[in-house]
Amino acid sequence: IIKLKSSSPEQGEADEDIFVKKEGEDLKISLNPKYLLESLRKVDSEDVELGFVGYNLPVQISPIDIEGYFYIVMPIRLIDE
Repeated sequence: IIKLKSSSPEQGEADEDIFVKKEGEDLKISLNPKYLLESLRKVDSEDVELGFVGYNLPVQISPIDIEGYFYIVMPIRLIDE
């Protein structure tokens, strides 16, 4: 399960759980939702692969059924509350 959380003074808060196939360790990363949604809208596929390396490194988004295409989203620095 990937837990998505979003918080905005203008839009409010949202929490969503998405069931996924996962490999590797758990990771906490912060991405700009606008850039994440923009990249997912550009991918013309139902299934995508998200490649995470570390919390402060780019995320690679690739369609499963199309080779040679990927989209990169840079993370936002997390600030502990």
